[in-house]
Amino acid sequence: YNFDINFLSYGSASSSHRGSYFTAGTLKARRVTLVKPVAYLRYLVSEASAMNLFIVRNGQLITPSIDQDILEGITRDSILILGRELGIPTIERPVDKSELMIADEIFLCGTTAQVVPVASVENYVLSAQRPITQQLRQALSAIARGKNPKYDSWLTRVELPKK
Repeated sequence: YNFDINFLSYGSASSSHRGSYFTAGTLKARRVTLVKPVAYLRYLVSEASAMNLFIVRNGQLITPSIDQDILEGITRDSILILGRELGIPTIERPVDKSELMIADEIFLCGTTAQVVPVASVENYVLSAQRPITQQLRQALSAIARGKNPKYDSWLTRVELPKK
């Protein structure tokens, strides 16, 4: 089961580095039937194509747990570590589709895009204020650019041949 979301534009305009740009995408959801005590349907969100999902609700960072048929991404793990180190409560558990409609912030993460805020889910438009998303995005970007020596062990430096 798929439903539409819209990502914020993301990328770099610099000539030395071109970022990836996203304008629309699809999250993957799966239908789960629970039988106890009364049968009902639940739609759990797992991930986007090649990207992990995070929601922020009441100051907590929530992401589907690894038992929810998701990719155990390196960027996902990095976000969880950074969230905890920044004092943001992090929770790994099943995420119901309905939670996307009440989330304070939603973002996706992956190797190429790093952290991409979600602007809307179906007809629900999220707030333009995304302090936790922005904090994590800036922290991860600083690490990727080698600007935070605490995380140098996360990087593999490659010397480029001189022209």
